[in-house]
Amino acid sequence: MTILADSVTDLVRSAIEEMRPRLRRDGGDIELIEVEGDTVVVDLKGSCVGCALLSMTLGGVRKRLSDVVGRPLRVIPASAMPRRRQMEAAE
Repeated sequence: MTILADSVTDLVRSAIEEMRPRLRRDGGDIELIEVEGDTVVVDLKGSCVGCALLSMTLGGVRKRLSDVVGRPLRVIPASAMPRRRQMEAAE
């Protein structure tokens, strides 16, 4: 079964919205920047930035998104993107 790109983006967006309250309780936040193929770019904010548990948080986000979409996904923080791509994603 093939899931259309728009459907994947909608699924990812919805799952991220469900996760946001948990991150906000700890002073952080997450925002979807883009979905391109099997790569999801997110912007982490607040206490998530520089947190020692960031890799665990991203792993949990990746697992949840992969479960929702039904296939493996890569989750990359926007801060890890090359500067040019960060600027393009913000436009």
